[in-house]
Parts: sequence; C-alpha cells; structure tokens
Amino acid sequence: MKSSSIYKYMFLLLVLIGCNAYSNNDIKTIYNLSGYWKFNVGDNMEWANPGFNDEDWDKIHVPSNWEDEGYYGLDGFAWYRKKFKMPDYSEQEMFYLFIERIDDSDEIYINGKLIGRTGEFPPQYVSGYHYNRKYIISKSILNFSGTNTISIRVFDGGGKGGVIHGPVKIGINEDIELLDLNLMGNWKFHLHSNSGWKNKDYDDSHWKEICVPTYWENQGYTNHDGFAWYRKSFEVSKNLIDKDDLYIILGRIDDEDKVYLNGELIGTVDDLKYNSFHNRNIGDWRIRRSYEIPVGLLKPGINVLAVKVYDEQQGGGIYDGPVGIMTEKNYYKYKQKHQYEKTIWEEIIETFFWD
Repeated sequence: MKSSSIYKYMFLLLVLIGCNAYSNNDIKTIYNLSGYWKFNVGDNMEWANPGFNDEDWDKIHVPSNWEDEGYYGLDGFAWYRKKFKMPDYSEQEMFYLFIERIDDSDEIYINGKLIGRTGEFPPQYVSGYHYNRKYIISKSILNFSGTNTISIRVFDGGGKGGVIHGPVKIGINEDIELLDLNLMGNWKFHLHSNSGWKNKDYDDSHWKEICVPTYWENQGYTNHDGFAWYRKSFEVSKNLIDKDDLYIILGRIDDEDKVYLNGELIGTVDDLKYNSFHNRNIGDWRIRRSYEIPVGLLKPGINVLAVKVYDEQQGGGIYDGPVGIMTEKNYYKYKQKHQYEKTIWEEIIETFFWD
C-alpha cells in the first residue's frame, strides 16, 4: 500500500472516531458566543438570574476546558455567564443555541429561563459528554432592544471539565421560511409505545412536553434508547387545506419513524430510502423526512400529528428541522436546496475510496 493511502486511511479513522451524529451545517450563525465569559466555582441557582451581580467573577475563555484556564483538578459544579445583544432578527419566531461539546452535564438559561439540559446532575449523575447541544430559544424570551444574559450550569464528573469545544453560537434554520405552517416548538411526548397513541381522540393531557426539533437527550431523557411517541395538535386554515399537494416536513429523525395524521399512517422512513431526494447510504438518521398528505385527510379545526420513533443508540428523536407543513411550491424549493447536498460521510467516501 502506498504511504499516501496509509495516511488517507489513518485520517479516515480519526474522522470516524471524532464524528458526532449531528452537524450544525444547517444553522446560520447570527451571533458568535465564543470569547471570554464570567466564571465561578460552586452551585447557586441565583446565578441563573439575569440581574445577578457577577462583577467579582473570574474570566475564562470559551470554548476551552477549565483546567487549561487555571482550574486544574477541578471536578464538580461551576457556572458560566455572558451578556450579549441580539442583532435585529425579531421577525424570526425561534432560534438555536448550538454548543459542540460540554464536559459533562449542563443546564442552560437565557434571561433566567431554562432552554435545555443534557445529562443528569448528582445524586443521579449521568454524563452528557458525548452529545452536541442544540437548544431552541423562543423569540419571547429574548430582548432585541437591550442586553440578554446566558447562564450555563455545568457539572464535571472527572477529567477536564467545562464548555470544551465550539462552535458556540446562536443561529437560525433558514428552511423555516419555506414552511406554510410552522409546527416547531412544544409537543406532547411519552416514552415506550402503545398502538392507541396514534389515534386522534387519544387523551394525551397527562403527557410531558418536549421541544421539537432537538434530541430528547438534550431535554432530560439522557441515554434513552428504544421507542418514544410525539403528538402535536394543530389547526389549519381553510385556505391552506384547499391547496393541492401538501407535505408534512419532519426534518431529520434519529433513527426510525412511523407518522400518523388524524390516526392514519401517512409514511415511514422505509418509504423514503429509494427516493432520489432522500436516498442516503449512511443511516436513517440522515434522511430528511417529508410525507405527502393524502387528499381529504387534513380537516378544518383540530388535527393531530403522531410520530412513533425508535432510537437504536446515542442521540434520539426529532432532532433537526424544519418541522411543519409545506405546499408543493415550497416543497419543490426545499428539495432543490438539499437535492445534491453531500454529508460528511459521502465526502469521506468520495475522497478516500473513489480515486
């Protein structure tokens, strides 16, 4: 084997080891949060309060592990805080906070509101080290005319600790503009599976809520593998119902899904594998879900979308947007935009195996 080939395979191995199940390529950066943050050792929930005075706190660079920033040997709790001013994107309904890696577990607050958590804190400590953080920020909690405060509560169970890898940013998914009905936000959510959960008249009032789209591990369901269900009740205008060829768009799901509208099955990931738009040979979790709505199934008034998900391992759930309903016109634009995109896996295969 040529030495150049050896280097290629060595590089391939390193890339595969380092790859995580989620790419942030769909997120357009509108605010870069990298740089110096306020930092303090300990744990006090008052530190999530935007009005808390942190003037006497240390400064630490983000991203980096806190041991390299002067806190050698520190394990346990510490907090980060940073003030920032949002650019004028007030027309957007939601934003993303993306952080590539935190060691180990975290809760993140913006202006005092919890937007997400990954891993578990003591006494039921579970590390969230291996998960990228992608948390949805509702427009309603942001201040576009003044200062915002982000606070990160971190527990390190051993090793380096902290907000260790970037990017660290706030961004938007531009595909949201193609949705004719945006269904992103809070959905009903329940672990495990029951065939009755697909039915329109099923009472899900006792279910917990989860934010869609983002991994369920980012919302307190750390290390859950197996089945879970999502349900969303929504209303549709008669004007939209009267449109021809409507599509349910569910972004990306990790790993397998069955999708029901008003109790009727409208599609599964297996239906998409051999479609030229969806076909990928690198796992179900990369396939963009889009299912045509049968004529007459969408009704005036309340409709119910139910999604059964099976996650084999690592991150799970409806993890990437957009999520909603598109007309044929916007669905065509969506397909054109992503028709020929290459994943990191396809780039690797072409680079190293198709000389």
